Amino acid sequence: MSSNMPIPQIVCTEIDDTFDVFMPVLQLHWGEVNQNHPERIWELPEGVTMVGAGPEHFGLKVQRCDRNSYSVRLLWNQTVLHWTRLTRVQLLSSALLPILESLGTDLRDLLDQPVRAERFQVRRAA
Repeated sequence: MSSNMPIPQIVCTEIDDTFDVFMPVLQLHWGEVNQNHPERIWELPEGVTMVGAGPEHFGLKVQRCDRNSYSVRLLWNQTVLHWTRLTRVQLLSSALLPILESLGTDLRDLLDQPVRAERFQVRRAA
């Protein structure tokens, strides 16, 4: 994946409760890039690939679960993907890195967040 991504225009930011009620979804316009190069291969973690233009609706939620384990939820147009255990290398070697860079976000900063505390304690049966 090339790191010299064009900078998309953020048309608006909205909440899409079918994706996540607490995460904004970006509506993107990639300009002439999508018109001139409509077919592109976007490599995502675990061998998932998207073929086509850049996403027009994009949302990403990354939660650190352990030292090198992340739960990731991705909205790519009408497709929602959820991975429960991705590594740092899987994320940094995916198309998410250049897409986020083109939006002015550093994926490494998202990956360096503190480990998420468990909400519920598991109780042992007596």
